[in-house]
Amino acid sequence: MKHIGTQDRKLRAVIKVEYRKRDEIIEIHQSISNLKYTKFVNGTGSNKINEQ
Repeated sequence: MKHIGTQDRKLRAVIKVEYRKRDEIIEIHQSISNLKYTKFVNGTGSNKINEQ
């Protein structure tokens, strides 16, 4: 029974690490898309100013 407990704990630790990695990847993707979005918004904003 003790062995199963330690295996379970190891598995939970691995899952935590995987979730952390996934969250970091999501954060990186979000920051990249935010950068693209702000560039896009800034681009359209400058175009509007140029039109006026």
